[in-house]
Amino acid sequence: MIYLDYENMWNNIKVLEKKCMELINARDFLYDYVDSDEKIEQERKKYDNKIKNINKTLDERYILLNRKRSELKQSKNIYDVVYVYRYIERMSVHNISIRANYSRQQIYRFLKIIEGNIKKARWNKMLQISFYNEGSE
Repeated sequence: MIYLDYENMWNNIKVLEKKCMELINARDFLYDYVDSDEKIEQERKKYDNKIKNINKTLDERYILLNRKRSELKQSKNIYDVVYVYRYIERMSVHNISIRANYSRQQIYRFLKIIEGNIKKARWNKMLQISFYNEGSE
């Protein structure tokens, strides 16, 4: 199911965007924590390099995400089709049922399965992260 890969890529992009915003905010508050102008410029350059690297990574990931989105839209799997209609194109269940030629009840069942799979994938990823963090201590 392609939609799980797409969802994972989307979440990774959001994490990177959040990290970039945190770096920008930290860079903006350098004047509060650093005394001399020379140190401020050095620290500012470090932050600018980190932000530049994150933005480059974000651009690459957005390109990959767009490729995955086009692959998702071309998929014939009903779960991928329902995911695209509901979460990317923001269609109502009624319109999805007309387009996909399924009843509304079936669409609701598909959405419940999709949401369950996404929650499982997030839970598994969270467990992997906590497992790796425990091993590093």
